[in-house]
Formats: sequence, C-alpha cells, structure tokens
Amino acid sequence: MKLLAVITFIFIFFYEESLYGQNEPPKLVCITVNPDGSNLLRWLPPTNTTGLQKYLIYYSSALTGPFVPLAEIDNALLSTWLHTDANANNAPRRYYMIAEYELANSNSSDTLASIWMQVDNTNLTEASIRWNPPRRPVPFGSSETYEVYRALSDGMWSFRGTTTDTAFLDPVIICNDSVNYQVTLSNSNECQSVSSITGRRFRDITYPDKPLLDSVSVDINGNIQLGWTPSQAGDTYGYIIYRFENNTWQEIDTVFEQQASSYLDIEVNACSFSPQYAIAAFDSCENKSPGTFLTPQRTMLASVSAYNSCERSNLLIWTAYENPSQAIDSYRIWVSSTGDDFILLDAVSPASLTYTHENLIVGTTYHYKIQAIMGDASSSTCVFSSFTADYNKPAFINLRNVSVTETGAVELLIDADTEASIQTLVADRTTQLPQINPVTITWESENQSPVIRTDMEASTSDSSYYYSLAITDSCGFLREGEGLHRTILLTGQGTGDQETGISWNAYEGWVVEKYNVYRRLSGESTFSPIAELSATELTYTDNIAAVDGGDGIFNYRVEAVSANERVNNNQLSSWSNTISLLIESGLTMPNAFRPGGVNNSFGPVYRFTGYEEYSLLIFNRWGKMIFESNEVTKGWDGTYLGVTVPSGVYAYLLSYRNQFGETIRKQGTVSVVY
Repeated sequence: MKLLAVITFIFIFFYEESLYGQNEPPKLVCITVNPDGSNLLRWLPPTNTTGLQKYLIYYSSALTGPFVPLAEIDNALLSTWLHTDANANNAPRRYYMIAEYELANSNSSDTLASIWMQVDNTNLTEASIRWNPPRRPVPFGSSETYEVYRALSDGMWSFRGTTTDTAFLDPVIICNDSVNYQVTLSNSNECQSVSSITGRRFRDITYPDKPLLDSVSVDINGNIQLGWTPSQAGDTYGYIIYRFENNTWQEIDTVFEQQASSYLDIEVNACSFSPQYAIAAFDSCENKSPGTFLTPQRTMLASVSAYNSCERSNLLIWTAYENPSQAIDSYRIWVSSTGDDFILLDAVSPASLTYTHENLIVGTTYHYKIQAIMGDASSSTCVFSSFTADYNKPAFINLRNVSVTETGAVELLIDADTEASIQTLVADRTTQLPQINPVTITWESENQSPVIRTDMEASTSDSSYYYSLAITDSCGFLREGEGLHRTILLTGQGTGDQETGISWNAYEGWVVEKYNVYRRLSGESTFSPIAELSATELTYTDNIAAVDGGDGIFNYRVEAVSANERVNNNQLSSWSNTISLLIESGLTMPNAFRPGGVNNSFGPVYRFTGYEEYSLLIFNRWGKMIFESNEVTKGWDGTYLGVTVPSGVYAYLLSYRNQFGETIRKQGTVSVVY
C-alpha cells in the first residue's frame, strides 16, 4: 500500500512538472515611463494560450528585490498594463510576469526595468546624461541603440543623438532655461521602451573669445575705420564698439554679425581729434567677452608742422600709433598734388615721427597721409594739406645817396621794400672801379624806409669811396640792390695870405644840378655859403684878403645838389669831407719906430693870430736885454726901466710856433728915432 502511494506521488509530481514546463511565460518587451511617473508595460503573450487563465505581475522598487505581487490580469488577451503608482520618475522599477494556466503556472518572464534618466548640470553648458538599461542583454526584439531626445521650456522635443552606451554628453548652448531629457529604445514588436523625463536648469556662462582689434584708421572721407579679427567662438552673435569719452568707455554701436570684421565711425572728425577705441564680442545670451580696454587703439594725428618757404620744404609730424596688434614695421609717407592718386614718398622707421619733404614746387598744394604698417594690418591718418607759397621777396632795394658828415663818417640813404622781411643791409665800399675786394659793412635792418646807415670806418679825408648796396632777405639770401654812388673828396691849399684854392671830384650816383661851397672860420659854429657853382665846376679860389681870418684856420665843405632825386619833396644833396686850411699870417717886422709917435711901439705886423710859445727880446748895442714880451699883442714902447731910451739902433730876437707846429726864429735891428 505504501509502495503504491509513493509511486502515485512520483507520477503526479513528474506529470505536473511536465505540464508546467510546457506553459510559456509572456515576454516583457517594453516599458514606457509616462510623464506622471506611471509605467506602461507591454508584453508578448505566450505562443500557446490553451488553458491560460491570467497573468501575474510581480514588482520590486529595489535592484535586488524583494519582488511582490503587483497585479493579476484575468484577460489573457491583454498585452499591456499601466502601473499608475510606479513613481518611475524617481527610480527604476523592475517587473516580471508569470502566466497562470489551468493545470500549472509558467516560469517567470525575464525581469525588465523601467528606464530612469539622471542628468548632471555641473557644467552649465553641457548635460551629462546617464540611465539604466531595461535589462542586459536588451529585451526581446529591442534595438541595441538608444535614441536621445531633449526638450526646452517650450516642450518641443528634438533629437540629440544615438548611443549604444547608457551615457550621453550633450552640449547645451542656451542662455538660461530648463532642459529635459528622455531616451527611447526601439523594439521590433511595435513598441519602444521610453525612459523617465528628467531635467535640469542650464545657462550659458561662457563668453566668446575676445576679438583682436588690429587697426584704427581714417578713410579717404575722414571717417574712422576699425578693423578686427572675428571671435572664433561659435556662439558669437556680434560685437560692441566702444569709444572713450568723458573719461569713461561709452558703447557707441553694436554690430550683429559673427564674421563682421570692420566698423565705420562717421561721428568723429578724425582730422582734429584722435579718440580711443575698444571692442568686445557678445553671444546670443548677451555674454560679453573681455573688451580690449587695456590695449585701446586710436587714430594717428598728423599735420604740416612748419612750411619753410626759404628751403621750400614741409616738416611733417604725426603721433605714434598706440598699442598695435603687431609690431610696427614702418611709417609710410604718401603724397599727392591733386588730393587723389597718392604715391609713396618715403618710409621711415617706427622710431621716427617726423619727416621733411624737400624740393617743393612753389605755388602747389601738397596733400599727405601717414600710414603705419603693422604686418598685414595698417592704419592711415586723415589727409592733411599745405600750400607752398613763395616767401615775400623785397620788390626794390635802392641806394639813394651817400654823404660825408662833418665828423668824417659816411651816411648812406637806403630805400627798401618794407613789405618784405629784410634781415640785414649790406654795403660794399671801394676806392676804385670795378669793386675788387671791397670792404663790406653790415647793419641790422629796420622796418622803415628810407633809412640812413652810417659807415664810421671810411677815411673820407684821404679818399673818395664808391658804395654799392645789397640786402639779405628773410631767407638769408643776398640780393643786390640798385645804385652805385661815390662820395666827394675835397682838397685845398692856401696860396699866400690873400687867397685859398679848393678842388673836388664829381659826385656820382645821380645827376648834379650844382655845387655849393661853404666856409667856416674859427669861432664860427656853422658853415656859411660862399659860392654856387655849376655841375661842371670842380674847383674854387677863395679871396681871403678882406677876411678876418682869426687864427688863420679856414674850413671848407662842398655840397652837391641833385637835379632830380628827392626825398619828401626835398632835393637830395651830398656833402664832401671837411678840410681845414691853415694860412700863415705873413708876419713882418718894422725897421724903425718913434716912441710916442704914430707907431709908438715896436712889434710884429701880422694878419692872423694863433701863435704859440711866442717870445720877443730887445737888446742894446752892448748886448744887454732891455725888453721881453710873450704876448704877440704887446710890443716895445722904447723905454727901459721906465726911461725912454736914446735914439739909435737896437737888436731884436723873435721866436714862435706857428699853426703848423713849426718853430720860427727871426732876428734883426730896429732904429729908434725922435
């Protein structure tokens, strides 16, 4: 009996095991996580559904279990079920299924997990995404490739890429927004596993690369042209232009183009003002790159510092180009005489900020611009100009007259153009023609005309002089004047004590109308005219017999009067030197006199005084000196010691120094008669 029971148990056990092994479980193929966190499970029913009564769903919220019964599905025809309380947005949920048959349950299906997304936004410009697989290997019929999707705050999903891994890096180029991610895993059984939706907030904190400002230049119209190398950042949206004004950086404009590389500032007069400029890039999120404020650039100012009309040259000056992006190779000087079609005049080193343009053509307007060469960049100044006017040359330089003063100097009357600048007046003096090795006299000029200049070195008592005139103009060039004039040299001599004779050379330089002869005696302060002669008469004899000549010194001057030349309506005249003729008195001694008579004293008879060291001595016949006088006007009255001397012959001795400095001695006898 016992044996029968055991055999029966064994039979039933193996029978049931055989039945159980023949019942297939459903195949879990997809789990979709809905936005509310519920999980929609999809499965494939068993191939043989005979005797299938229900599906049993088991669930675990942990990786290692335990699994607990979750649901019984009585309809064997269903292939989906919604786990509403799955809360699958917080963690993966794991499931397996068993099919319950009339005789026995199937084995459990493969365990399948919902896909739970995790997003890391530590780097605010890149999303690091990771998720768990539904199972390994992937569920029955599933693809090996995950598809990644992203949605911004507008809720529009966009495809971001595929991966066979369970991690994905997604660049996030947005300004400031929430970003959600979801992955799907396609299945050939007309379903797909869909992950939970997980997001983070991202913002763009990366500013574009700083652009390289390479030049600030002036165009042909005087506008300022900025040039730069565009930012290489892909999200660059445009550029901000700054100009330094009122001690601060002002945003003057914005350029909305990533590849823009230039800007034209038409608000500044670049010919008189040199503003500083800087630039910054910005992206679509208005993140600004660092500006170029520490290395601002500005236009160069240039001008003609000085036009030298004498040397016909322009001195150009300019300011250095500041903070060039590349080292300055040279400064190029461009020139044009028309304002266009500039040609390269020269190039100078970066250390040079001046240039002299020489050999200019008078009456031409020269246009210039300076260009700084900096590798493949350059900067030009505004066009500046200069007119090459000729300097003011004297229109006339005339020597009008020469005349000898009473002191023997020569006065030159000069007439020059006062509208022009004259540095010096230059006269050449010679005693003969042609003027060989002349003596040159130089005077500083005055801005007046006519003007008199005096030659103090001429020896006018010995020579007659020819004078010619020149000037040095404002440029230092010597310019010959007009007029060659000759002074008058007067000479003369006495022809006894009755007359004098004088002669002179003709005045040369203008036509002489007449000559006037002047004389001055000792004791007189001025010369008096004594004769008027024709222009051809160059000698004169002065009869002085009736002239009280005083000390015998006769002074003469001759005046030449111009026939045509006038200054201020007065005829020009030229004076000769002054000569002094010393006429010896013609002194005589009487041979007799009567004391107390008509000639009651004895002494020399003379016409002119002026004797020096005078001495008259009287001796008797025994040689005794009985009279002495040292005054020419005091003679001997014929007495000795107050007593009249007897008649007879007496000896005298006379000595004196005449006007010429000669000592004269005379001796003889005189008779005293009664």
